[in-house]
Amino acid sequence: VGTKFIYTQHMQIVETDFSTGEFSFDNVFVGSFVLTAAGPFSPHPITYSGIMPHDGASLDVTMQLQPTSQIRGTVFQPDGVTPVGPDIIVRFRGYKIVCYPLLGCFERPEGIQEETVVTDDDGRYWLPLVNPGKFEIMVEDPVTGKIGQVRGVVQPGETAEVPVRLFGMGELTVHV
Repeated sequence: VGTKFIYTQHMQIVETDFSTGEFSFDNVFVGSFVLTAAGPFSPHPITYSGIMPHDGASLDVTMQLQPTSQIRGTVFQPDGVTPVGPDIIVRFRGYKIVCYPLLGCFERPEGIQEETVVTDDDGRYWLPLVNPGKFEIMVEDPVTGKIGQVRGVVQPGETAEVPVRLFGMGELTVHV
């Protein structure tokens, strides 16, 4: 995770080496310390607590951010068997459920909040970078107006296979 160095009293933000992921701090006081790491695609910070035993000591600490995930799938016609063609719009939205006493539960955006791709000639789509957790995928055929929706959960580091079916459309005539 690349960041710039900013000095504030008793706090440092440093850049990591992109090729190794290593970082270092100089002039750490003797006693307890806390390291927190977060990345642009890993919304949940991780924390490490330790103790600097004596002046001039050096410690090696390994911290691992939560890996991102991928979602692949095929969009099908309303029959659930025939793949759609190209250029069907596929929208990803990551969210989590947050509950408050007396107010109830609500959906809140989480991590990579939205990503939009289109299907290939075989009706397949690929979302190469999504955060693990709850998601919703909405699909839309811009020519026919047909839509589809699916919700699910993807685990850290997983490549989930998620098919989506367009909803059928009918006609309704009302005679008065």
